[in-house]
Amino acid sequence: MKKLFAIFLLFFCSCKEQKREVSLYYPTQFSFQSKKIQDFNIDKNALHYRKIVDSIRKLEDKNIASFIDWKRNDTIRKLLLRDAGYGFMIEKNFLMLTKDSILIDEHYPIRELPRLLKRHYENNGKNPSYASDKKHAVIGIKMEDSVKGSTLKKTLRYLTQTFDILNKQQRDSLTLRVFLFRKLPLPPPPPKE
Repeated sequence: MKKLFAIFLLFFCSCKEQKREVSLYYPTQFSFQSKKIQDFNIDKNALHYRKIVDSIRKLEDKNIASFIDWKRNDTIRKLLLRDAGYGFMIEKNFLMLTKDSILIDEHYPIRELPRLLKRHYENNGKNPSYASDKKHAVIGIKMEDSVKGSTLKKTLRYLTQTFDILNKQQRDSLTLRVFLFRKLPLPPPPPKE
């Protein structure tokens, strides 16, 4: 009996709870499996916003999607980034963020993100300034060209953290899609005849 107890005690002590890393994917895990993707290291070479968006655009031209990832506690977050320079998108479906504000209605400070993100995803066509449906809700990021990549990453971390809290409160799961915007130079006017 003492041997059995000793074996049980030894087994119990050796079975320490191991922490498992969890990975969260934005928009979905499937979107990372269905495309050619490349980890885009924002911290590399201290890139600025303009260079980041231009690099992502060049990769998209080659049908390669870009994502960034970071680890917080035991959770790895992977966020797919898209350039908004291509494609037809309905403006009201975007909640536009800068490094310190939210560009909707009267412009709000970034600390109002939890309330406005909830309004954006739960609008269901009530307010024409917000997404028509949670399936169409998209987040747009617009920053000055000279903003450092670390500032963009900080904004994206806050966004995903806020989104995760909102998503836990929902019965249906939500999708976080992020597009990066840059002010593109206007084309020259057509020649006068």
